Amino acid sequence: MDKDVLAALIGGIAALVGSVLGAILTHIFTIRQYRKEQKEILREVILENKFGALRKFLVLTKPYSDDGKDKIIVKENGQAYLNIDAAIQFNKRIHDFIYTEDGVLISRQIRQDVIPQVRGFIEKTIEEGGANLANGRMAITNHRAKQIEEGLNWIRHRAYEEAGLDELGQDS
Repeated sequence: MDKDVLAALIGGIAALVGSVLGAILTHIFTIRQYRKEQKEILREVILENKFGALRKFLVLTKPYSDDGKDKIIVKENGQAYLNIDAAIQFNKRIHDFIYTEDGVLISRQIRQDVIPQVRGFIEKTIEEGGANLANGRMAITNHRAKQIEEGLNWIRHRAYEEAGLDELGQDS
């Protein structure tokens, strides 16, 4: 075989191998970049949905902190009362929310730690003071009222924190 033909053949094979290798590497890097972009898009969608869920959750807790018939703790003449209907309604609404498509986006810590503790404390308060009921209200100590209020604030604060609103100066 002629040296010129052999050199051309080797050069052609080297060019072919280089082209194939370049195409494979380009393909791999393109796929990696595409996956990275898709993960980022998915992450943004999840964060947007999570923020929407937290917003709905915070709206759900708001009436219980305002004055009015939905307020869980009512204070009159230095005496604290637990508004039984509002407390039961709060527990039901929170429980129902947790099992919705928005509820699953709330962090595990809020769903499995914060909320059950506060709901359990409210339920325990109702059970312990059942005989102390008048006009849908139950007289409780100011200390117990403060604990319940702190629990409700804890739920809201954790949700604000999870939404990143505390970092914007919007915490409760």
